[in-house]
Amino acid sequence: MCSCVLIALLNLAIVPFSQKPDIQSFAQIIGPKVVFFEPGERERDSLALIEGLELADELDDFDYYTGKASVYLNGLKIPVVYVTNPVILVRIGEHTVRRFERNAIPEPVGMILTDGVQEPRLVPGIGTDEELIAEIKRFFHLK
Repeated sequence: MCSCVLIALLNLAIVPFSQKPDIQSFAQIIGPKVVFFEPGERERDSLALIEGLELADELDDFDYYTGKASVYLNGLKIPVVYVTNPVILVRIGEHTVRRFERNAIPEPVGMILTDGVQEPRLVPGIGTDEELIAEIKRFFHLK
């Protein structure tokens, strides 16, 4: 059994990739990807009851803008993944993983950018498709 030390850095932790978590609670991301995270259907319903219709409208906006950004990414052949898992593990290199816990992120939705080599970038919250694309261009060094 592998023992490891978790190093908390904001909402990140370093854990060995060989550690096998409960697959339903984790999303494992490998290689270059844009990951859009959002609440699952049950979580959306619960949040809507607590937060009201304004949050439901914001989540609809998130879906709309990420859909438009996804079209742009498909043109660049950059894979897009939508996840609702409570924990997102992003692999960097052969042996390093960054751990993002959605309940520790200040917004229920957002984006994680990874190329599998450099440190992933967390972009919490809702942005327009232009704002999302601008972040993507900066991270992947696109013009």
